[in-house]
Parts: sequence; C-alpha cells; structure tokens
Amino acid sequence: MEVKSAIAVFKPLQSQLVNVPDTLFARDPKLANAPSQVVVKLASRTRTLYFGWTGAFSLPAVTARDSRPTVEMDARVAQEHGIRANAQFSVSVERTPAVCARVDVAPLSADDWEVVQMHAGFLEDGGFLRQCRVVAPGMVLVIWMQGGGQTVVRLRVVGMNPATPPVQRIDNDTEIVVAPLDRSSSSKNAKPSENEQAIGSSEQSPHPLGISARIIRLEDVCWNALAHEQTLFLGTCSLQPTVFRKYDLDAISGSNRTKKSVYRLLAWDLYSEGDLRESSNPNAAATGSGAYNVQVVKSDVLPFGYLAVGKEMRDRLKLFNGQRAR
Repeated sequence: MEVKSAIAVFKPLQSQLVNVPDTLFARDPKLANAPSQVVVKLASRTRTLYFGWTGAFSLPAVTARDSRPTVEMDARVAQEHGIRANAQFSVSVERTPAVCARVDVAPLSADDWEVVQMHAGFLEDGGFLRQCRVVAPGMVLVIWMQGGGQTVVRLRVVGMNPATPPVQRIDNDTEIVVAPLDRSSSSKNAKPSENEQAIGSSEQSPHPLGISARIIRLEDVCWNALAHEQTLFLGTCSLQPTVFRKYDLDAISGSNRTKKSVYRLLAWDLYSEGDLRESSNPNAAATGSGAYNVQVVKSDVLPFGYLAVGKEMRDRLKLFNGQRAR
C-alpha cells in the first residue's frame, strides 16, 4: 500500500522512527502488529529515504480546504536529511526480512565522538536500537542520549555485514560497532598486506583489472540526483584506510589521475582487456559488451567499497543495487 502524496510534519519523537498514515495498513492490517519489522520508504522525484516505524499513526494536516496525509518525524532528523517542513513524499511500508548481522558506524565530528565515549553504556544497553531500526550505506543516524534532553550524537553508517541488500533492519542480535573518529596514529603504523600494496598503492603501476565496488542508487544518497546522472560517486569514508586501498581510484590511474580522468564501468563478471582500456572520448560508449566510459568523483559521504550510480547508467549497464561492479 502506498500514499502517493504526504507532507513532512515535525514532531519531537527524538528517534530515527517516524509516524505514518494508518491507510498504509489497510490491505495488510497484520503488518501493523509488528512495528519493529516495518521499513518506511519516503520517495520524491530526486531521492529515496528509509526509516523505522514508531508503531503510531500520524495525524492528517487539516486546512479549511482539505485534509492531507502526513509523515511525522523529529525536526533534528529531518535537518540531517535536508527535509523541510511540508516537503512532499510518496510513502510506503514493507516488511523487510533481511536483518543486518553487523553495522559499523563512525561519528561525524570530534564532538560526536566525545558524546559516544560519555554515553557508551546507554548505546550498548539498547539506546541505539530503541531509536533506529533501519540502516543503509552512508545513512546519517541521530541518536539522543538518555534523560530525554537535547544531547545527540550523529553517526554515519560506514559498513554493513552482509553488504546486500542495501537497506536492512537491525534487531537485538545485530552487532553495532562504533569506530573512533581519529585513527591517524594507527593508520600510520599499519602495514598493508602484499595484496593491498599490489592493488592499491599509488606508488605502484595502475592495476589492469580495475577496482571493485558495490552499486547503490544515486537517488538514495543525493538530493539532486537528476543533475548528476553522468557522474559516479566513489565512497572514501573508511574506518581503516589501509585496509581499503584496493577501492581507491589511484589503484587504476596511479599518480596520473586528474579530475577529468575517464574510467570504464562494467559489471564485475564482464571483464575483457578492451573493456578496461580508457578512451579519449568521455562520452563514447565502450566497445566492450556492457561497459561505459564515465567520470568518477570521490565522496566522503559514502563508505569505501560503494559506488553511487544514477538510474540512467544503471539501466544502460543493467546494474542493480548491491551488485559488484568493476
């Protein structure tokens, strides 16, 4: 069931959960009996967002002319997602069986890390799960600390196990791992394995096989996805930078990479020598089967190992969410 047009209304819920119209459960009333298993999907022309459900229904916005369905959410959460009051979304709910076994999150700032350290016991004792039930790569989570005050911590999802599907539920069995914000000292001392040196070091020659990335939908992480259809965004947000060198663009171009470098994108299993060779024409379709020349921009909004791709490019190359690409 879907509500094709609902407006965002702010309410002090102090969680990542939202209230939704009761009409969403008209066809499947039993779904309303398991709020922890419900995923709420908000979609607009430019992006898609996912939330958990509080188990409560939202009140319609009544005016002198009409009554409109609403999605009630906390204003602090809306701010992090760039949602304005009265923004319009289509709303749907679904029961998602996929449960994430482990979620890696990282504080957005030094202040957030200090809050985590001061309230670690609260997060470990269920404070995280009571406020958040849905995760996706790159998602920013706002968690309120105990006491019902205004102290919050902002965490970004930088890793999920399993990696697919891209949107998963969390429950009591999910392991939540919060990484320290500053790992500069450990990254300086860490030594990459021989495989990482061969694939990822910018001091080595470009790797002929390319790099691996998991596809996610650009519209799920970008407010104005339609304006960036011809650009791909490669995640650079990492817990352990030395471990993820094989996902870096420098593994392909070495020190010769520039902002105008052109790369070949294709499904991982469509490897051929011609498919991986750069073309001088960034707008030309690749000669190899199922490949395309693209420009890639690094983004610290996305975690390492993920590549945000627009719908047009996904359709051309027949790529889907969570698929491994080269």
